[in-house]
Amino acid sequence: MSVSYLGYDAKCITMEKSVNSNIEVGNFVCLDDDGYHIKKCLDGESFIGIVKCVRDKYITVQIAGYCEVPYSGLKEPTVGHIKLNCGNNNNVILDASAQPNQYRTILKLDTKNKIIGFLF
Repeated sequence: MSVSYLGYDAKCITMEKSVNSNIEVGNFVCLDDDGYHIKKCLDGESFIGIVKCVRDKYITVQIAGYCEVPYSGLKEPTVGHIKLNCGNNNNVILDASAQPNQYRTILKLDTKNKIIGFLF
């Protein structure tokens, strides 16, 4: 029997994308400087969520719940509470900085396929 956390406590918001931001489903996003718009995260940035739907300039972003995505980087993540940042290909990387970025709860770790499952 397998266990699935998909759909657990999922919460989404709809926001407008920044004018020059090319956002697609699966991208990690962060707030623009004005706090009203969102933009695609750059490599190493802390994210607020992952894009679930794109309709013109409106973007639906999952900001809570469970998510499974690829990971990359030199250090292998571990289960438990770790800091994750956006990677460069719709993946996540381990945040080893001293920045006060949000910790994520890691529930699944597939080192063979480099897939990580976490709670926002």
